[in-house]
Amino acid sequence: MSVSEHWTQKITYGLDFTRTEVTSWFGGSDPAPLAPYVPKKYFPDARDGGTALYAQSEFSDERWSVTPGVRVERYAVDVTSQLGYAPPATTPGVSIEGINTSPKLGVLFRFTPQVAFYGNYSSGFRAPSAAQLNGFIDPSPGVNARLLPNPDLKPETSKNLELGLRTRHAGLSLDVAAFTGDFKQLIVDKKFLSGANTVSNPNVFQTINVDNATIWGFEVKGNMDWGTWGGAKFSTPFAFGQARGQDNGSGLPLNSIDPAMATLGAHFETSKWTLRLDMRHHAAKDTGEVDPTSGVRAGSTQFTAVPAATTLDITGQWRIRKDMRLTAGVVNVTDRKYWLWSDVQGLTTANAITQADAYTQPGRHVNLSLVFDF
Repeated sequence: MSVSEHWTQKITYGLDFTRTEVTSWFGGSDPAPLAPYVPKKYFPDARDGGTALYAQSEFSDERWSVTPGVRVERYAVDVTSQLGYAPPATTPGVSIEGINTSPKLGVLFRFTPQVAFYGNYSSGFRAPSAAQLNGFIDPSPGVNARLLPNPDLKPETSKNLELGLRTRHAGLSLDVAAFTGDFKQLIVDKKFLSGANTVSNPNVFQTINVDNATIWGFEVKGNMDWGTWGGAKFSTPFAFGQARGQDNGSGLPLNSIDPAMATLGAHFETSKWTLRLDMRHHAAKDTGEVDPTSGVRAGSTQFTAVPAATTLDITGQWRIRKDMRLTAGVVNVTDRKYWLWSDVQGLTTANAITQADAYTQPGRHVNLSLVFDF
């Protein structure tokens, strides 16, 4: 669509609709001499979904692109049955619904045909899930912990700003970006509230909102195309990113932020097959960026002895025919023992002595898949 002699306009619009029937059921048995396990529901049966309308209009000429947009969505968590949940839960599960509007604006300036600067402003939104809203577990034999529902849990909103540079030159594509986000009612899963991990005083957890939080960081990513080598296109993708977060009310770090990660690959591709070697480096979590008491009971300290780790994956794909692909991969080739920070949040230094190995990532293993397109 033409706007003027030099400017053009491109309009994009659409509709998103999601609907998920959500249920849970915990069964099984406890080893002797503990009492038999009592089956229960973690949260009531619910219908989780939403409908969103979105539209954006891109105005551009040889140098500039300006893209305003908006997304309007209705969200809902509708409890469909309390059976198996309340009781034993003392309070029935609740339903929520609402409407949210999220505007955004993007601006890009092409300094040269190969170099562009851009800035994006966007507003984010995340509604609580059925499990976050109504999740409930009472202590059971051998498990001195209670998870409380939070019927007052609010949706998470954010205002985000990203500034970046894109360059394309002699086979190299490179994107560099810095970002910051101001979050209201940030949803924090299963935060520790109180308790001493005893029968009489079990640990109590609840998904809560953090009134005001800030997350910031940067990312560098790109790809170097080396041309053809041995009859195959050869390229090396790479990326490095790091983020930090802070609860602005307490001034303490947000433990939910993962440490820095870097990736480097070597990719070979022909019309019939693809071979990928991907290296990932997980940085150690800086103890200065950890709230040592968040998520663990009073008097305990968050386990932070998570070393840096580098892993290697090898993946190959054979395109047998147009509608059939065979993919095989060896993951963690060097059989490295390592942890992900997100898995050990809430693990105390005392418990880590005997439990840390239970939180490690899988060792060397093989993935195999055959895909048909119809």
